[in-house]
Amino acid sequence: MQSLMIGFKDAGLRLDKFLLKRSKLPWTLVNKLLRTGEVYAMNESGKTSSNLYKLQINDKFYFPKYINFDSPIVANNDMKDMFQKWIIYEDDDIIVINKPAGIATQGGIKIKLSADKLAMNYFEGSRLMHRLDQNVSGIMAFGKSSKACQLDMEEKEYIGIVKGKPLKDKGELSTFLKESEEGWQEVNEVGKFAKTFYEMLTTSKYLGSPFSCLKFKLVTGRKHQIRVHASKVLKCPLVGDYKYGFDCSEFNKEDRIYLHSWGLKIKGKKLEAELPQDFKDMQAKLGLHNLLK
Repeated sequence: MQSLMIGFKDAGLRLDKFLLKRSKLPWTLVNKLLRTGEVYAMNESGKTSSNLYKLQINDKFYFPKYINFDSPIVANNDMKDMFQKWIIYEDDDIIVINKPAGIATQGGIKIKLSADKLAMNYFEGSRLMHRLDQNVSGIMAFGKSSKACQLDMEEKEYIGIVKGKPLKDKGELSTFLKESEEGWQEVNEVGKFAKTFYEMLTTSKYLGSPFSCLKFKLVTGRKHQIRVHASKVLKCPLVGDYKYGFDCSEFNKEDRIYLHSWGLKIKGKKLEAELPQDFKDMQAKLGLHNLLK
């Protein structure tokens, strides 16, 4: 038997579709190979030859030697290339990336693709220096050593699209936040102190409702801090943040919060992560002029 590791480009494909695509075998033979178990995928739970199984990153696919594949892609190389495209700064101490929305910060039982695993695959020994929600995009920093992870990170700035218009163009948001039993953050006097500065960049109306693009600057770094401050203090929830109050029937529900980690100062260098295309598209849809270059 031969085997190959499943990479990013093949993850998500059904086992039968993968075999058809990569081997060029006829459909009848593909079905027979799966039915007899001559080809199969191996994951953390064991092996499967179900045609309905969807392949995941780092699965191993086993097949007889007589089957020829068209240049199989090795997962490690595939992931390394992908991660390199995200890098906006690197030196002997740190790696800084522009993380796409949808990529988890850390891996888990149900999470095959995560920023920390990709960083480790790129540079062995790299460590997370801070966290970013899975459905939020932007700057993430990794230290190449435990000493590097102690470097100060300053001027953490975010750009967010919110539903509504703040009463003031700029201001300070200070509350105490406490995690609920359900895992939400809520304003609570017995919680931890949280402080955020905000500034309105631009505002417009879409289908009669106001929307605004705001810049946020973190003073503290509590879990979901900006999301709670936008929704509960400003009364302007982030677009797409259904967990914290966004509700608009004119929008297709998607797994994306329109919050972007835009700026960070580390080692005396001010780094910026360009807004992703989906963020720019939402700005254009809502008529919000992009003031960031």
